[in-house]
Amino acid sequence: MYVCDHSDYEQLYSLDVLGVEDRGEKDQSTIYAEFQESITRKEDGRYEVAVPWIPGAVLSNTNEEPSRKRLHNVNRKLKQNQQLKDEYEKIVHEQLKDGVIEKTKESSTSERVFYMPHKPVIKENASTTKVRMVFDASARPHPTANSVNECMHTGPPLQPLLWDILIRTRMSTHHLLADLQKAFLQVGLKEDDRDGFRFLFDINGQTGSDIADLEDFKREATGILEDAKFPVHKWESNVEELDNESIPSKILEHKWNKREETLEIRAEPTKEETPVTKRHILKELSSIYDPVGIISPTMVEGKRIYREACDEKVGWNSEVSTSTSKDWIKWRQQLRNVKFPRSLAREIREVKGIHLHLFADASFTACSAVSIAVIEHSSGIVKGLLTSKSRIAKRNTSIPRLELVRGQMAANMAKNLVAALRRWPIASVTVWMDSLVALFRIASPERSWKIFVSNRTRKIAAITEEVGISWKYCPSEENLADLGSRGASIDKMEKDGWFNGPEWLVNPDKWPKQPNLERTKTVLDEQKPMTEVAFNTEEK
Repeated sequence: MYVCDHSDYEQLYSLDVLGVEDRGEKDQSTIYAEFQESITRKEDGRYEVAVPWIPGAVLSNTNEEPSRKRLHNVNRKLKQNQQLKDEYEKIVHEQLKDGVIEKTKESSTSERVFYMPHKPVIKENASTTKVRMVFDASARPHPTANSVNECMHTGPPLQPLLWDILIRTRMSTHHLLADLQKAFLQVGLKEDDRDGFRFLFDINGQTGSDIADLEDFKREATGILEDAKFPVHKWESNVEELDNESIPSKILEHKWNKREETLEIRAEPTKEETPVTKRHILKELSSIYDPVGIISPTMVEGKRIYREACDEKVGWNSEVSTSTSKDWIKWRQQLRNVKFPRSLAREIREVKGIHLHLFADASFTACSAVSIAVIEHSSGIVKGLLTSKSRIAKRNTSIPRLELVRGQMAANMAKNLVAALRRWPIASVTVWMDSLVALFRIASPERSWKIFVSNRTRKIAAITEEVGISWKYCPSEENLADLGSRGASIDKMEKDGWFNGPEWLVNPDKWPKQPNLERTKTVLDEQKPMTEVAFNTEEK
């Protein structure tokens, strides 16, 4: 595996903000409206779209030779692997046959003629297509030229967040999953835009509780999609009547055992004995995919070790210090695959109400927010871990400030959970914290706080009003997020009730008593100093 220092680092930490930060969407309604107007449907049912080019952006017509050089490098590698070469050529032949691509004319009068480099990408654990043809739309013929990507509007994100899908998956009794066969290849480009996407070559769930509804959905969705030339590749479900695949499947990279109704996070340590370097640590951390945060406490510990390795100022391929190496080896040894329930609402016929309880905590190691869902149904009450996020704490930030950061994380998580579960009956949202200082500041956003505190309390107040959050105190020993802020092994997570939350959550009479919020010296440290001004109104 090749590790790109910057991109893999960003990818690793980008998972930390899923579900606790806004999507950052800009107002692109005009671009989206124009794009929608360009959509047409051909006689055979396929859709065609126009590329949302940026006005005035120039796409160079001089990149054929650089693209040809990259093709030469690809061909050289393919010659070393005949099976891969055959698979790659098969992709192109099939796409020609299916009308996905077409042979170009020798010359073109189009305003934009661009040759995109491409290469095969192998995904060994894929259940179907293991070899894919991947194009480099960021390629430039020279440093000052534009790439295809730089000449197009990105547009607003139209697909649902993976985090949202997994959250809804965890709250559904029955699950129905399908894969569109080569979905993006089924959408055609307008003829005027096709020359901008030339290339040289040598000869992507629906959830529910009622099985009958799922059967209707399956039938209707199949008809609609196939009518639009989006052939459904396969249907899978935990309901045997709807399932046509007997092998274990995946839900967004989590192994799904449909009979046990569990998802699995792959976190086994590698068997190879390699020197412990920053590159090696980052590679292993990046290989563990856990966007919902099921094992975030143990990932915090791994990221803490990685930060210590970075502090040593050694090269990417140089061995870290003995103490850091020992910490890393110890952390690796406690890793194992973790199974967790696919849904918290299994065997439930009717959900009466969902109470979202979020815990927030901070330390100099990390800030953490954890959500436990308490589900009231016709036969009783069930609860369990829904999602969590732990982010490495910023250096040189005081604990009182970090406590506000964790409060904002919890508020954002609550907002995103309510949005993701908009079709579920959310009865209440409660955030628990063990900091009276943070709770006082959150309860007083209108006070004249210093900029850091003011910015966060105002944002928290806006979300609190929008979502209807109730902020409450709990003792440190009852704060589930303590595990996420300080780090913990998988065994300790299980021992300390990480996957189920405190038992008192299901009985409001046993909730922690709420103390009075007082203006202590620590609270007032972040208040702007008051300046007294005297006016003399005496007439002269």
